Amino acid sequence: IAGMKNVRQRQFWIHDYLSVCPGYNLLRNDIVFCGAPAAGSQACGICVYGAGRADLLARTGKLFAGRSFEVVAPSDSAMAIWRASSSYPVGESSVRPHRTPDAAKRPERRGDDGVVRIAFLGYLTMQKGWNVFVGLLDRVFGSDGYRFYVLGKENPDDERVEWIKVTLNGADNSGMVSAVAENGIDYVICWSLCPETFSF
Repeated sequence: IAGMKNVRQRQFWIHDYLSVCPGYNLLRNDIVFCGAPAAGSQACGICVYGAGRADLLARTGKLFAGRSFEVVAPSDSAMAIWRASSSYPVGESSVRPHRTPDAAKRPERRGDDGVVRIAFLGYLTMQKGWNVFVGLLDRVFGSDGYRFYVLGKENPDDERVEWIKVTLNGADNSGMVSAVAENGIDYVICWSLCPETFSF
């Protein structure tokens, strides 16, 4: 790339694991975390992403070859998984979280009325644990003392849950924190099928 020779600092940001596998969440066949076994291994070969992995590693390897990147991850766990899953030559590395919780800004929780409030936060996908939440809902709904919520942009269209629309924007990213407190949520189902690189 023209001008790359004069670049003083090169950073490679680990948003997800696309640099080590076409299955960017490292979910074997989109079902279970695989831990990124060796490309070409039997464990990799039984996955729908296995066939394209060698090509991806070769292309990404060319990017790293002859260049010194500082690899930056949003969490210690993401950095550890990426390092264990790749063999690219790396210069420095660092962890830079997107945010740090500010306890001073924590909103007051609504009073206790004896009802146990259980919520699912965010996108309604299996990868994020939506099926686990629905399974709990199927088993417990109708029992006294429980109320179920979904906090996020998507309406679950399920009369058993109360949907609280929550959207984040650049001006205020604390909307979910406030919604959890304002609705007196006691428990949150956060059951990702894979180790998230970060989680708000």
